[in-house]
Amino acid sequence: MAATNPHRATTMAARFDEIQTPSVKQQAMAFLSQLPDDVSWEQLAHEFAIAAGVAESIEEDQIADPAQVAALFAKAGVRLAA
Repeated sequence: MAATNPHRATTMAARFDEIQTPSVKQQAMAFLSQLPDDVSWEQLAHEFAIAAGVAESIEEDQIADPAQVAALFAKAGVRLAA
């Protein structure tokens, strides 16, 4: 069995982390590119607020059950299909 170079493994892991973690600016630009060209400022703010709430919940490992998710969407005026 060949010996592995621990420095190489560390360097590769660091590169993988860099590739897998886009900056907030990159995430925002990707998000914006998915919106229609005629999006209003109000719609944009609303979409960002939803995305930020989801991201914050994921970072805090807060997993909601489907009923909680449906209630949050209903509060935002979004009706989910059954």
